[in-house]
Amino acid sequence: MDVANVRTELPLELRVLEALANGGLLSVGPTDVQRITGASKGSVSARLKALAASGYLMETEKGRYVPGPAMWNLAGGYLRTVLRQTEALHSLSIQRLAATRQMVDVLLSAIPGQEIPPPSSPPSGGEA
Repeated sequence: MDVANVRTELPLELRVLEALANGGLLSVGPTDVQRITGASKGSVSARLKALAASGYLMETEKGRYVPGPAMWNLAGGYLRTVLRQTEALHSLSIQRLAATRQMVDVLLSAIPGQEIPPPSSPPSGGEA
């Protein structure tokens, strides 16, 4: 991520987190954040320390910053929500498939001499 891609309308704290999330780096140091955000050294240093104090970042022994527990909790909460929604949609799809199968069976049974094939088993959870 370079300075041209930084969303300058965001508060510096969010720009720092975006630099870490989107910068292609496993960790960021003050110089990386300065280059990416265009912010002053003093502002960057203060924001990094504030984000570390709040748990969104953790400072390494080398003075670089990595995602902290608060950032992982935020990401994990979002991913759990997406998983619940995906599971609900999957369940709904299975229900609709069963209802469609029943409708097809009824329609096929109305055709004289038409045999109704047995339903195929849906793949188990681990198979694609």
